[in-house]
Parts: sequence; structure tokens; C-alpha cells
Amino acid sequence: MPKKKAKKTTKKKVGCNCVKDVNKQLEEHNTVLRTEMLYDKKTGKMRVSGPVIETHKLETKSRKSKITIFTLYCPFCGVKLKKEKA
Repeated sequence: MPKKKAKKTTKKKVGCNCVKDVNKQLEEHNTVLRTEMLYDKKTGKMRVSGPVIETHKLETKSRKSKITIFTLYCPFCGVKLKKEKA
């Protein structure tokens, strides 16, 4: 009876350790990357975001508020970030 070949299961790499690695390097400068807790209305679960890109207002007299950008992909390596449960 012929042997069946074992299926190769290649897991798609989801997420990365860049934020942890960068934060370790930033510790000597007494700083870390900012992340946020996000609420997913569809699932009702909380998750940690990737690094947050903070913006600043150009015209301080304007009533428009500044926006915050949440990343879906790692800005350091380009890997899609996984949705972590909090």
C-alpha cells in the first residue's frame, strides 16, 4: 500500500513582534510607542491596536479636531496585524 504524503500546512504569518522590539529599543530613551484599546462593534470584543500615528493641528484656531490614525499593517515590516483579544 503506497504511503500517503503528509500535507504541508503552512500557517500564514499574522502579526509581528516589531512593536515589542522597537519598545525595547526605545526604553533607553524613556519612551514607548502608543497603542490603543479598540472596541469592535460587530463582535463586541476589545482588542489592542497596532502603533498609533498621532497627528497635530496645523492651524490651532481652527475648530476642526485632529485625527488619530490606527494602523492595520505594521509600519516597520508591512505584515498584517492580528486582532488581539484584550
